[in-house]
Amino acid sequence: MRALFVLMAAAQGAAAYGEPIETQVDISNLKFKHVSDPELELIGEIRAIVQDAFGFMWFGGVHGLARWDGYSAKIFTHSEPDLYSISTNNVNAMIAEPNGDIWVATYWGLNRYQAATGRFIRYNVEPDNPRSISSTNVLALHKTHDGTLWIGTGGGGLLRYVPQSDDFERIGAIAEDAESLASNHIVALAEDSKGDIWVGLKNIGVDVFDPENQKVIQRYRSVKSGDQGLSQAHASEICQDPQGAMWVGTYDGLNRHLGHGRFKHYRFDPAKPKGIGASNVYSLRCGERYVWAGVGDRGISVYNPTSGDFSHALEQDNFIRSIYADSSGTQWL
Repeated sequence: MRALFVLMAAAQGAAAYGEPIETQVDISNLKFKHVSDPELELIGEIRAIVQDAFGFMWFGGVHGLARWDGYSAKIFTHSEPDLYSISTNNVNAMIAEPNGDIWVATYWGLNRYQAATGRFIRYNVEPDNPRSISSTNVLALHKTHDGTLWIGTGGGGLLRYVPQSDDFERIGAIAEDAESLASNHIVALAEDSKGDIWVGLKNIGVDVFDPENQKVIQRYRSVKSGDQGLSQAHASEICQDPQGAMWVGTYDGLNRHLGHGRFKHYRFDPAKPKGIGASNVYSLRCGERYVWAGVGDRGISVYNPTSGDFSHALEQDNFIRSIYADSSGTQWL
């Protein structure tokens, strides 16, 4: 579904004392407001959401990019004669920089929106330049605690952005190297508490990459039974909760890492009304208190670590492809 939703929460109470909005939300009675704007509808299904340094909300869709000030939207689309327009209209992921710039991953290259000029700087494959991006199909972005931008591509492996030279270090799968990535098709990225990068691989699983020593130190694959692996091989979404546990969303179950290679699997079971709403996970966010998952066409399922139960909202024909918390803690879907 193309609709944009924002979580309704009290503006007073806990938030007035500096606590995140999420801590005062009653997840057993989640209420979302539909943000209705004809301009926003133009970008189609929303795949990425981010807030910039100036407070503007950005929404990346399958038909373009929108910047919203709370009242109206400015739409950015590709224009063939304009070399400073976005490289294509189909947006996969976004990351905001402290100076107001926005990194935009698309199916046809990586873009950096420059807040100072209003221009998009395009990064595409340059066949004779090994420091260019390695694939035009850019699927995942993640910024680690030290400010490093990591880029996952569909076919070109992992990239590390080098700001000093404005280029990229390529880290790919090497057949004869047992410590390299198992695949160049990367669909998700997240950092754990040790500073290692969890790399979600298309239809394979997760490789854990040690950026300091430039090698894979752990691999997690799917298992047909038991807890010694993932519930399914396509690691579509990854995040870390405040307790340090890593969560992996797949197309057949949500997984919580228990340590030592073991995972707790959460799959849809019609006999469990307080279980996850569907097994295929399309989006995932680890919040200050809860874990938020967009599941199938069943809206959102929110996991409460205290009770071990899930609450549900927007369950009728809502595909939630992105979950984001702004600077106030308000949830955007």
